[in-house]
Amino acid sequence: MLVVVKVKEGISQKQIRRLVQYSRTDPVIGKFTSDRRRFSDVNVFYKWFGKGRMIYTLCGRGDELLGIVWFGKKPLPKRKYDKRVKPERYRFTLAVRLYGKARGKGISGSFLEECMGLFKETAGYKKGRKGIWVVVSEDNAKAIKIYAENGFTKVTTPNTKGKIIMVEKNRLLD
Repeated sequence: MLVVVKVKEGISQKQIRRLVQYSRTDPVIGKFTSDRRRFSDVNVFYKWFGKGRMIYTLCGRGDELLGIVWFGKKPLPKRKYDKRVKPERYRFTLAVRLYGKARGKGISGSFLEECMGLFKETAGYKKGRKGIWVVVSEDNAKAIKIYAENGFTKVTTPNTKGKIIMVEKNRLLD
């Protein structure tokens, strides 16, 4: 039985070590993400985190790491976008990960929704009032559905690595 204790801002040392372990061993993470490189060890994690990322963790009993959502300040990459997209409207990226026994329980959408609400209350987001974008593997139908249910829409065709970009719909031109 999955027991979710809370969503919290930040990540503990114990959770960072577990994140590195999941990144090395989880086949789904290996297939759909760059986390094997991004979180290859604790030092690499801190270098990545030092670029101003905000992390929210989904915690089980005993501070067990069940998932993370992170946000980072980063403009949209240079790509050919849907004509409704004005790249300057998007200045934050995000990602969602669920691990172990939390996966497949139908909680990632509500976890993302809660984290987006918390992030949008932060001073960094409010100051710029810029939108959020995300990179998704075109064959990750579950992730695309979850992002769409949380207000994102696809605005690119797949690149050579099969990645698409989704943006918050409410920032598109009318």
